[in-house]
Amino acid sequence: MIVIVLDNYDTISIGRNRRGQEIIIYSMEMNDGVTCYVEELRLGRRELAASTMYKRKKENSPTLMD
Repeated sequence: MIVIVLDNYDTISIGRNRRGQEIIIYSMEMNDGVTCYVEELRLGRRELAASTMYKRKKENSPTLMD
């Protein structure tokens, strides 16, 4: 899933996490919501590291209860 988002992201944004580190957020819209992959910039090691990945459902997406 990570490769799909990194290769086909719709938007990319830069921000800071709670610890003040710079982060890069790759977002991709899918049928049932938006998937986001977050990398953090580690200055001491001069590398990007995976931080988290999450999904936000669309408001009108079907659920198991439907």
